Amino acid sequence: MDLVGWYQQVTAMAAAERTKLKARARAAVVKNPRHAMAWATLVPFVDTDAHQIESIKRALKLEPHNRDIRALDKHLNRLATARLQALLQAQPTLLEATTIPRIGDILRSRGTPIHIVHEAIKVQRAAPINIRRPLLGEILVQQGLVMPHDLAGALLLQSHHILAAHQPSRVLPLGIQLVLHRTISLLQLHQALIVQIEGMSRHLVEPLGTILLRRGDITDGALKAALQEQRERFYERFF
Repeated sequence: MDLVGWYQQVTAMAAAERTKLKARARAAVVKNPRHAMAWATLVPFVDTDAHQIESIKRALKLEPHNRDIRALDKHLNRLATARLQALLQAQPTLLEATTIPRIGDILRSRGTPIHIVHEAIKVQRAAPINIRRPLLGEILVQQGLVMPHDLAGALLLQSHHILAAHQPSRVLPLGIQLVLHRTISLLQLHQALIVQIEGMSRHLVEPLGTILLRRGDITDGALKAALQEQRERFYERFF
């Protein structure tokens, strides 16, 4: 089955026709969740990037050598790469900044109302100090004020700045460190961030390394090496 052609055909359909086919595709997965092609044909009906990623990964896990499924996976990666490039090119003012912008500032520059950001900051500051303080983006997503893909885009733009201003002695966030060492690509980081933020919307905070490992983007050895490097850089700051 030409899954790429199927994907393009479905995305061009009228909404009413898509809705009918979506019900059939979901029913096929429910009937036989071990059927790789059922997961693959569900992809064009999925609403978010994170769920598209999950569907194609499930299909590949069931049939890792299926050429049609692999072709669809490559097609989705090309589309995601194009969106990623458009995202980075859409912020010339921020990308030329000499300082690393805060997430709140990036979200505001991308259309999030300033009062929403300020309210989330108040919630963050009011959190008890004896427990993990929620991140600004985490609060915005959990309250439904920012969509997961918008927050992932903001985090990626911030990562772009951190990479550009990289100092060897600095302790880097895990995802950025892996990109710097070319262990993963910016696209893989972006996709993992979307999955992580989708979890935040359900009050599930999953480490980025765990997500990358589960998705098959890195090996267990590479993850352990990256975490060890982080620890060494942290201690170098004090000794």
